[in-house]
Amino acid sequence: MTLNQDQSVTERLGELEAMLPSSAANIRRLSVLLDSGEKPKVAVFGKYNHGKSTLLNAMIGQEVFKVADKRETISVSQFDHDDVTWIDTPGLDADVKGEDDRRAMTAALERADILCLVHNVKAGELDRSEMKLYRQLMRQDSNYRSKLVLVLTQIDQVTSDDLIKVVNTINAQLPDLKIVEVSAMRYIRGNRENKDGFIKASGMLEFQSYLNSLKLEISRLRKTEGKRLVQKARVELSELVKDRKQELASKTDDLEKHVQEFWSDVEGARKKILERAKKLDLV
Repeated sequence: MTLNQDQSVTERLGELEAMLPSSAANIRRLSVLLDSGEKPKVAVFGKYNHGKSTLLNAMIGQEVFKVADKRETISVSQFDHDDVTWIDTPGLDADVKGEDDRRAMTAALERADILCLVHNVKAGELDRSEMKLYRQLMRQDSNYRSKLVLVLTQIDQVTSDDLIKVVNTINAQLPDLKIVEVSAMRYIRGNRENKDGFIKASGMLEFQSYLNSLKLEISRLRKTEGKRLVQKARVELSELVKDRKQELASKTDDLEKHVQEFWSDVEGARKKILERAKKLDLV
């Protein structure tokens, strides 16, 4: 594709976004899909202080993303490692102005091929803000569950019985969603101290295996998602055209009515003038 063709596609997508403002995120996602490289993009998001950055650092094997007990990540950042673009997002529900949530949602909806919703198992069930996020994703595209995984973190901080209870509760909240249970700190310690037991107990190997299975499907997932977005845009455009035609037909009817009323008024005025002229013997 030449530069001029690229510009043409970009311009047309911009025009489409202007025509369908309610689908702006979908159209921008389509633009990303058309320009995507080979590397899968994995976004990690969730409430602040639930272990997003720690999980990413464990996956990458080095401390790339900031880890703190306070609100630290306030912008979207990314890092390429092992043929994957890892995306860290601001913590949800931490910024009273909502800017962090907006940035996180933009990264999730527009940039990512795979979405990891991180939830600290010690918090119990998913709260209102997390459920709101999931519903937003579902409204955007009901097929998000095919690329969304819920990562329960800090499983080393609860008993096995409590972990089972939390998993069962969340399964009831979000049926059919893939759930993995991990301890990033166990994994980091196992690698640092060369202890296979900690690594195996961390759940990180299973998480990595699942991500690898998704990575192998990225081309197919992108193609399928692109087709869905194009079809959705076509349907919405058809609805827009239908609405505009109805609006035009209505305005045309109104115009014809006004024209008829105008000539009726003209004819009425002509008759009155003629009658007045006859009375004055002018005709």
